[in-house]
Amino acid sequence: MAWSPDGKRLSIIFNQRIHLIDPESSDPPGEPITGQSGDNREPAWSPDGKWLAFSSDRRTPTLVAKPAGKRSWKLEELARHPKGSIVYGAAFTPDGLRLVMGGDPISEGVQVWNRVSGETRNLGGQGVSVAMFPDGRRFATSWISPLVQVINIDSGEVVRELNHGNTVRSIAVSKDGNRLVSAGLDNTLRVWDTNTGDEVCTFDGHKEWITRAVFSPDGNEVFSAGQGKQVCLWDARTGQSRIKLNHPDTVWGLAVSPDGRQIVTGTGGAYLKHPVNLYIDQSPDNVIRLWDAADGRMIRAMGGHTHAVYTLDISPDGRLAVSGSWDGTMRLWELASGNELARAEGWKGSVMKVLFSPDGKQIIAGGGVSRSVAEVVDYPDEQVRVFKLVEVAGADGK
Repeated sequence: MAWSPDGKRLSIIFNQRIHLIDPESSDPPGEPITGQSGDNREPAWSPDGKWLAFSSDRRTPTLVAKPAGKRSWKLEELARHPKGSIVYGAAFTPDGLRLVMGGDPISEGVQVWNRVSGETRNLGGQGVSVAMFPDGRRFATSWISPLVQVINIDSGEVVRELNHGNTVRSIAVSKDGNRLVSAGLDNTLRVWDTNTGDEVCTFDGHKEWITRAVFSPDGNEVFSAGQGKQVCLWDARTGQSRIKLNHPDTVWGLAVSPDGRQIVTGTGGAYLKHPVNLYIDQSPDNVIRLWDAADGRMIRAMGGHTHAVYTLDISPDGRLAVSGSWDGTMRLWELASGNELARAEGWKGSVMKVLFSPDGKQIIAGGGVSRSVAEVVDYPDEQVRVFKLVEVAGADGK
């Protein structure tokens, strides 16, 4: 055992695992520090009390270093959208007051939910992917077709259509609103001038169809993920490739930090049958990975999900990530340590969209579909949920 430098915590070895206990409490040791393997012994604190070193018979360094003292978090559910809805995509207006939810055009289609008044307007149309413009007056949507529509959020009028030429699976709008990227089943990505509708450039570096595409914060690059187990970083003006990040499985989730320095990816099984239907098999690699965007170096891996990590987002301050999976859970992560901080469960189908509010204080999560190898099951009564992030001081009171 070993005392922390401030004397407020004690690290002990119990059943070959390191536990942190409060010496003032008479309770038995709780759960050990997560992620351990092997026979771990002889803990030693760093002088600042943030890290623990230890000896182990583990032969490979699989344990990600984690701070010894951390804050805990709770995901407190605040509200649910009053009407059940299958939601594939979602986007906040910049003020955070309204949420554009993209669903099946046969039923709800695209809806605009005012979270203050509770009012919902149904705009119909298409909505697998939804991307908001920075002016808050327009958003772009795509369905299982070659078309991307730019829509006025107040009137529902289609103000522009862009034809990718093949079925579009993902779209994103640059931070200045002047460009849009569309990713298709033809393995290409196209960057568009949203003011003129002209195509700026095309990137065809993927060998298989593309699952996600996002702009860098400065709009100069696009990060794209695909069925080919790669994430490509490329110039949004010329289409030239800079870095390719290789993964052991299909990349479904993709997000970039607000400062553009880090990328988060989520993997899972490969699709079965036609990619439009998205039957995804279950893979052992349902991992979230953090990458350095400058040199393509992988910083750490974060495991825990039991099915494909389908959707990701990073908080506005860059400290946290949230993941949604086909295992029906949403999980909150600390990027600096790789710790899972909290989770929410209970969805009837997969969690297909997670999103931080613009102020970073809330998370929206939606889904409503479960796809197995044999069948697709819809849960149209599933509701979009709003969670509040509640930070709780850890044992050190910091």
